Amino acid sequence: MTETGCVCAGPGFCERHGIKKNAHFHMLCQTKQSYFQAWEGGYGPGQHGKPPVKPCGHVTRQATATMPPMSTQLWNLTKSLVSFVSDGCKLVTTEQYEKRLQVCDACEFRENRRCVKCGCAIDWKARGRAFQCKEGKWEEL
Repeated sequence: MTETGCVCAGPGFCERHGIKKNAHFHMLCQTKQSYFQAWEGGYGPGQHGKPPVKPCGHVTRQATATMPPMSTQLWNLTKSLVSFVSDGCKLVTTEQYEKRLQVCDACEFRENRRCVKCGCAIDWKARGRAFQCKEGKWEEL
């Protein structure tokens, strides 16, 4: 039995919450009540703010957002890298990094470890001081 009420056998598509959970999300669902409750309420990472379970118990599958075109992703990466280098390649503190990841964990634009708004790898982008969230959700430094 888990600490939260999660009944999934392992990573993969979660019928109860209507999303695909990687190993990390599965572990969070099993051990962190706040994540489990967010998914239960339909606003957990990957759910896009819509409850996946109808009152009758039938699961509604979420449409997966698509990444921006590769040309846009490359342009976003180029702009971010120019800002990062111009800032002296400085990194955020561990505390700031964790805060950024917490914001991204709850974001409707997160798809596994990528942001579907800009196409960036979240765990990498959250480290650079000059990098910014395209939606303006990160604290100003």
